[in-house]
Amino acid sequence: MAVPSVAPLPLTPQQRRLALGLVALVTILATENLSIATILPIVERDLGDIGLYGWVGAGFTLAQLVGVVIGGRLSDRMNPVVPMQIGIVCFVAGLVLATVAPTMLTLVAARVLQGIGAGIAPSTAYVCIGRAYDERQRPRMFAVMSTAWIAPSLGGPAVASLVAEQFGWRWVFAGLLPFTVIASLAVFGPVRALGNPPAAGEPDRERTTLIALILAVGAGLMLAGFGATSPWWGGVAGAAGLAVAVPAFRRLTPPGTLRAAPGMPAACAVKGLLTFAFFSADFYLSLAIVDGRGRSTLYAGLALMVGSFTWTGAAWIQARLVGSWGYRRLVTIGLACVAVGVGVTATILSASVPVWMAFVGSAVSGFGIGLSYSPLSQVVLVEADVDGIGAATSAVQLCDVLGVSFGVGLGGAVVATGARLGWDTTSAIAIVWTTSIIVAVLALIPAQRLRSTS
Repeated sequence: MAVPSVAPLPLTPQQRRLALGLVALVTILATENLSIATILPIVERDLGDIGLYGWVGAGFTLAQLVGVVIGGRLSDRMNPVVPMQIGIVCFVAGLVLATVAPTMLTLVAARVLQGIGAGIAPSTAYVCIGRAYDERQRPRMFAVMSTAWIAPSLGGPAVASLVAEQFGWRWVFAGLLPFTVIASLAVFGPVRALGNPPAAGEPDRERTTLIALILAVGAGLMLAGFGATSPWWGGVAGAAGLAVAVPAFRRLTPPGTLRAAPGMPAACAVKGLLTFAFFSADFYLSLAIVDGRGRSTLYAGLALMVGSFTWTGAAWIQARLVGSWGYRRLVTIGLACVAVGVGVTATILSASVPVWMAFVGSAVSGFGIGLSYSPLSQVVLVEADVDGIGAATSAVQLCDVLGVSFGVGLGGAVVATGARLGWDTTSAIAIVWTTSIIVAVLALIPAQRLRSTS
C-alpha cells in the first residue's frame, strides 16, 4: 500500500474553518493536561494523600478510554457534532468540580469527568479529519493538530505555575472555563456541517460503550492491585481485572492487536506502548524536579514546555518525510528517541547532575513521540474502511489512552508504595523511569511489523 504524498494541497473554506475549530479545542485539552502535570505537586501539598497522586492522571485516562469509544462509535452513527457536544459538557463539568474539590479523592472524580470529555472530543476530531480531508491532506492535518500544543506549551505550564503559586491552584481550572466555551463555539458549526455519515442510524449491536466501561473497570482493578497494601488483595484485584479487561479489549480493537499482527493491529499495539513509555516519564517529571531536586513548579513547567515544543516540531518533520521514509522507519526512530530522552532525564535523579539536563531529556523524548505518534494514526486511517473510520480511530485511541493509564497508574503505585516504605521521591521515580525505557525498547519489536513503502 503506497504511503500518501504530502505535497501541499489547497483547503476549501469549510476545511479551513474545521481545522481552526479543531485546533482551538485541542489547545484547551492540551492546556489542561500540561497544567495539571505541572502544578500537581502543589495540589498534593494542599490536599494531601500522595497515594492518589497517580490516580489524578490514571483516573483521567481510564475515563478517556470510555470517551474515546463513545465518540468514535457515535460518530459512525450520527452527525459528529452530537458526541462533540456531549464531550464538551463533561469536560466543563469536570473543570467546575476540580475548582471546588475539597479532597484529593474529589479531584480524582473531577478528572474522571474531564477524561470522558477529553476522550469523546479528540476521537470525534479524528473522525472529522478522516471524513473531511483526503489521504494527501491528512498528514498535514495531524501536524496541524500537533501544533495545537504550541500555544499552551509556550506559556501554559509557566502561567499555570504562576497562577497556582500566586492565587491558588484552583484558579488554574477555573481560568480554563471561558476558553473552553469559546473553543466550543468555534468548532461546533464546522463539525455540524459535515452531516451524517454514510451508515448513520445503524444500531450499536456490540454495545461498545458498555464494553468500554468494562475495560476501564478491569484496567482500574489491575492498577488498584498493583498499588494495594495487602499482597492478597492486590493479587485478587489484579487477577480479576485481567480476566475482565482482556476480553473487552479484544472486542474493541482489531483482531490480532494483542500479538501486534502486521498492519492496523501492530499500529494500535505500538501506540499503546509508545504512550506508556512517554507519559509514564512525563507525568512524574514535575514531581522529580520539585520534590526530588527542590526547584519550583515554574522550572518544571519550562521543562515540560520544551518537550511539547519538540513534539510539535517533529510532527511537522514527519509530515514531510512520511512519503519517502515510510511509517516503520519514522516510528522506529521515534521510539529510540523516547528511550534515550527518558534515560537522559533520569540522570537528574542524581544530585551530582545539573537539573537542566531535564530540559535536554524532555526535548529528545518529545521529539521522539512527535516523530512516531502521527504515523501510527495514519496507518490506521489508510487501512480503515470508509464506513468504519470511527471504529478504527476509536481503537487506536483506546490503545493510546490505555497506554497512558497504565504508565501513569503503575508509576503512581510505585510512588505510593515508596512513600509507605519511607523511600525518598527520587528512588521511586527511578523505578518508574527505568520501566519507561524498557517499554520503549521493547516496542521496537512490534514496530517492525508496520507497513512501509520506504
